[in-house]
Amino acid sequence: AQSIVVITGGIDLSVGSAVALIGISLAMMLEEGISAAVAVPLALLLSVAIGLWHGLLIAKVRLQPFVVTVCSLFM
Repeated sequence: AQSIVVITGGIDLSVGSAVALIGISLAMMLEEGISAAVAVPLALLLSVAIGLWHGLLIAKVRLQPFVVTVCSLFM
């Protein structure tokens, strides 16, 4: 997916921060005693939500991908 963004001339700076957020969220859920069978789908759902949010802001609101990804770094 990252290569498609680069090939089309966009830039996505949020991949690293999104992966870190998902990883930390998954670790915290597992630490709290949530089973892996529940925690992993929740982490994947969070990943989809982040990607959908970025996609909607870029495609429908017509914000620049650079702006969307930089702003998501601060969130």
